Amino acid sequence: MGMSEEDARLHAKFVHEGERRFIYAARRDGAPGLVLLPEGEAQSRRSETKRALTCPVTGCATPELTTVDRSKADRRDGYRHLAKGVDHGAERMHHVLAKGLLARWARWAMPGAVAIEEHPSNDVRERIADVLVTLADGTRFALEVQYSGLSIDAWRERHESYRRQGTVDVWLFGHAGEQSRWRDGIMRLNATQREIAASGAPVLWINPLTDQVA
Repeated sequence: MGMSEEDARLHAKFVHEGERRFIYAARRDGAPGLVLLPEGEAQSRRSETKRALTCPVTGCATPELTTVDRSKADRRDGYRHLAKGVDHGAERMHHVLAKGLLARWARWAMPGAVAIEEHPSNDVRERIADVLVTLADGTRFALEVQYSGLSIDAWRERHESYRRQGTVDVWLFGHAGEQSRWRDGIMRLNATQREIAASGAPVLWINPLTDQVA
């Protein structure tokens, strides 16, 4: 049975990149976790942003931020760099946004859970999880966002590493770019995604611009 017109529309919306939103910032003091800019609060949070927040992209040469009120343009409020012309690239920013979205979702969906972005999996930093979630009973999940290419061997190595540490790894692939093979109304799996499916794990995609996982 073929895909309905409505399903095709929803799928096309999911894989479309849409507006490039910049809605998560890091803390200047190095405290873990990203800071979400709530809709409609660009003006009220501008001073705090300039004083206490910074670009979440590691190694940014001009990390100072401000906020942008886009209400008159009927678009979402967001952060922007004080310096002009800073562009970290869509893939890199999507990755940052996805980490912020997943950590926020984990804290909401699992009360009492600790969810930290870019957190080491153990004391020797064997892995750095995009989001490491620890439940009240000690159960741990590593949420990994993958927009760039990933070979089968690289996935197996990371998967086995997490398994040895007693951590469940969950992989979410980017809605656009190299990991999104949307053709003729079908998302076609690449070799690594087929390997994940064969392991019994779900193959998931994330679109942080629309706050969706598919």
